[in-house]
Amino acid sequence: MDSVLIIGQGIAGSVLSLSLHIAGIPFVVVDDGHKTSSSIVAAGLYNAMAYKRGNLAWRAHELFDGCETFYQKWEKEFKVKFLHRDGLHRRIHDAEEYNNWTARMADKNLAPFIDKLVSSDLFSDSFDLPQGLCKVRGGWLDVPLFLETTKDFLTERASYLEAKIDLSKLESREGKWNWNGRLFSKVILCTGYRSAYDDRFFSGLPFSLAKGHTLILKVPGAELDEVINANVFVIPLGDDLYRIGSTFSWVNLNEEVEEKEVEKLEKEFQRLCSLPYEIIEKMAGVRPTVQDQKPLIGESKENRGVWHFGGFGSRAVLYCPVLAESFIERLEKRSPEDTETSVDRKRL
Repeated sequence: MDSVLIIGQGIAGSVLSLSLHIAGIPFVVVDDGHKTSSSIVAAGLYNAMAYKRGNLAWRAHELFDGCETFYQKWEKEFKVKFLHRDGLHRRIHDAEEYNNWTARMADKNLAPFIDKLVSSDLFSDSFDLPQGLCKVRGGWLDVPLFLETTKDFLTERASYLEAKIDLSKLESREGKWNWNGRLFSKVILCTGYRSAYDDRFFSGLPFSLAKGHTLILKVPGAELDEVINANVFVIPLGDDLYRIGSTFSWVNLNEEVEEKEVEKLEKEFQRLCSLPYEIIEKMAGVRPTVQDQKPLIGESKENRGVWHFGGFGSRAVLYCPVLAESFIERLEKRSPEDTETSVDRKRL
């Protein structure tokens, strides 16, 4: 059977490679060691709710259970815990928002994804939680650990190659694609936001890229063991360490840390928590967000055999597992194109 080349080992490339492994399809993943991956700085939060609009995310019922099933399966395979399913605690800002959450809990469509209302008494007095919190189903994926464990799994099976991601090295040859002297029947680009700058295979993709910053803080005395999502999220990492995020900006789209964005995060954290803290690490990345907030999945019309699996934005952890399965069915021509995720969608 002809082999498939996956370019990029972020969340999308990792999930897709493991899905191809399950399907028995030979493949090789090439990555630059996460030197240009936004996944490595991703918080990894997942849930089915769109908080601001008070409704469910796209295909929430289908994608949520498949997401957790996938990562739990690979935790057992790897014997490593990287999925934390403890739920997310959304800070309730005022009485109106409290009433809105109460109404959502009575909605048959929303209720399966909402756990309960939680009193602020269960959290440290150092956190400003005047109206309590609403606990929703979800959690977070330890993305760096998941990527590293997957990389080790692929390396052991000679399915991983570390090299600079240079698409100019891809050459068409007799109906196949040559990469460094090896021929592949299909090439799948899982290159994240960098696909927005790809004019050779996919031009005009409707990206709306957004840069985000996160921090690792040391906060002695916070005594927080569950995620709080307010104007910033706070993820407990253990040993008094917490991941704080995230900002959104649409300029300077690179991995460079900007101090003004760091200051925004600090101010929001200070509003939420009164404890002193120490900044341990600052990180920045670019989210491959799309204008209509749906992924970009499909084959290049100009370069047959080259496919795109990306555009997952901040919901990659949730979206990738189920969509990888349906994508493989399309690769094997067992299902038609999904118009909702087509790479040929026009810009809005």
